[in-house]
Amino acid sequence: MTRVNVPIEMNEDLYDKMQELCEELGLDMDTAIGIFAQKMVNEEGMPFEVTEKDLPVDEEAERRAKRLKTAGIIGAIAALIGLVTGILLAVRSLKEHRR
Repeated sequence: MTRVNVPIEMNEDLYDKMQELCEELGLDMDTAIGIFAQKMVNEEGMPFEVTEKDLPVDEEAERRAKRLKTAGIIGAIAALIGLVTGILLAVRSLKEHRR
């Protein structure tokens, strides 16, 4: 059977941990991934339950999301400061007109 090369991209820390675990099990990563692929085909789906913590982490996407959240909070605070400033100016104006 013809073999194909399947490039896989993952974060470096995950790669290092998988490499170490494979070595402890006496496997290379190609064999481990091949076993996983065969098991997935045999099971006609994921051979185990996948939870949110199992999903790969995209650190850059997480940083962007945090920056957007921070920008949103800063924008809300700025709007609140503008609102409070407007109220204070209106109160001051009313007080000056009463004099």
